Amino acid sequence: MYAGHAALALVAKARRPRIAIALLVPIAFAPDWIEWVAGAMGYHNRELSHSLVSVGVGATLLALAWWLATRVAADAVVVWLTYASHWPADYVTGLKPTWPGGPMVGLLLYTRPTIDMWLESVLIVVCWIVYRQSLPSAVRRRAILVLVPLGLIAMQIGFEATQESGPLSRIGAISSRRLPPCLEAVLNPRPSTLNPVVLPHASCRVRLRTQPERIMANEGGPRGLVTLVCLTCGNEKFYDQVVPNALTCEKCGGTVFRSFATPTEPDEASIAQLEEQARSISYGDSSPDTTPGDLRDLDMR
Repeated sequence: MYAGHAALALVAKARRPRIAIALLVPIAFAPDWIEWVAGAMGYHNRELSHSLVSVGVGATLLALAWWLATRVAADAVVVWLTYASHWPADYVTGLKPTWPGGPMVGLLLYTRPTIDMWLESVLIVVCWIVYRQSLPSAVRRRAILVLVPLGLIAMQIGFEATQESGPLSRIGAISSRRLPPCLEAVLNPRPSTLNPVVLPHASCRVRLRTQPERIMANEGGPRGLVTLVCLTCGNEKFYDQVVPNALTCEKCGGTVFRSFATPTEPDEASIAQLEEQARSISYGDSSPDTTPGDLRDLDMR
């Protein structure tokens, strides 16, 4: 979510007019500010800024500080909601951490820029209407107010224009060690746009052997989603068709990315490879190439 955060700040302003919009907008973007500052200090962990735990703690601390400064509980509640709105808004457009060691979840609308642009544009218009209705009737009729949604939509279009998309490159070796719930989460055929994607931190991550500009549809391989994570700032890029030869992070200018690929269609080769690599991690279970006799021999030593 990009311009949509600013649009949600307009709703907060409509509910509590005494809070300056110049404060509500930065509050709505607060997790991004934390991520940028932490990245500048060398901490590239999105759980520090965008997890449910960090957003909940940050919203609570900021709302408490606001209440201590103003003693207006209703304003503090709106400040909390404005901060906390960042996570569900980002859930719609991308993949966000839940808690330390928890799964990454999201609807990944960034992989469908046109749908994302229309959704955020509608959100901007609706939030602007709510904000406009809160203004005095004399102010409401000013034509200049139309510049607010138009400016936000222009920002969103500019943001979408900077995002690179294309056919997904071929998926390489899969590093998953446990099959369930990977197959249930990511191997269902062609999930709809609004079906959430849940990626456990380790069990369903897939390493990509990059084959630049290779189109899966022409290769006949499994279709899926590739996530590139900037090693400098942690910024994420998503591709469902082609991964470009060279990338530059729009946040920090970094050029080194770590790649993860996740299949979204069942493919016999991928499923067979997952089954071969799958293993139980229960106590006492043997490794895939270890027989019960080998374990007895070890126990006797």
